[in-house]
Amino acid sequence: MESVDRQELLSLLILLEDTDPFVVEAVDCRVLEIGRAALDFLLKSREGTPCRSKDDAVMDRIIDLYRKYILTELKAELSTGYPDLTNSLYLLTALADPWLTRDAFDAGYIPIVEELLKELNTDGTAIENVEIMNYVFFHRFKFQCVNRHSVGGNSVLMNRLLENRKGFPVAVAIAYFLVARNAGLPIFPIPTPSTGFSAVYIYNGTTILAIDVGDKGKIFPVPAFIEALRNMYPGSRLSDEQLLVPGDDKMVLGIYIESLASYFEYQNKEALVKIYDKASKIVGQKKILG
Repeated sequence: MESVDRQELLSLLILLEDTDPFVVEAVDCRVLEIGRAALDFLLKSREGTPCRSKDDAVMDRIIDLYRKYILTELKAELSTGYPDLTNSLYLLTALADPWLTRDAFDAGYIPIVEELLKELNTDGTAIENVEIMNYVFFHRFKFQCVNRHSVGGNSVLMNRLLENRKGFPVAVAIAYFLVARNAGLPIFPIPTPSTGFSAVYIYNGTTILAIDVGDKGKIFPVPAFIEALRNMYPGSRLSDEQLLVPGDDKMVLGIYIESLASYFEYQNKEALVKIYDKASKIVGQKKILG
């Protein structure tokens, strides 16, 4: 992002009122070229004007530009092949809430991570560490699973879920992965047809145990988890090792996108459904939730 001249930003704010197609194209290109600084300025400036209303075409255009910019940031994040889970979840959440800052997003999970790190024992076993994770996450911070639409967007959007600590199981599981990843716990997703995905704890490439995040982090020994997977996939010819192949952070992102798209489709918000369809193509994960 280049250095920003305030006078130029003010000029862009005025030019947003111009509907001439050539001006529209030039302004849009310049705003996207400057990047986040311009978009943040335009959002805040327009929000404070007397003409701001639900049918404010200029604000709608600013938000559209913001989402285009966020999609370019998401594409850059994914281009590395190893996307940062935290930043990617922030970007996906900001598509629905352009006013969300990274600092505000981080404030939702960092206190949980800090409490968890105080309790974790570097010499602890996998079971001990997961039990501590479950205690901090489900008991100290009181995360709970609820009906997917009972608390509206608060049950889906990660920033709101982290604040309210209630959400449908898949969303709570995503928050669980977010906290675990930032605390350095090797917990990864495994897709399951009944719940979307479960979690496994992996040490030195070996699956040590399985975790049912939807049941307050209930721990399962690997043989019992394999048996449960075989019941979910009757007739499967996959070996035990193949059944236990974990997903990566891209799987978590793909499931988050699916859950957001499903929620906004339920809310008849077609524009956001289309935005998350674009995000899904960038992440490139096959659908898991169905």
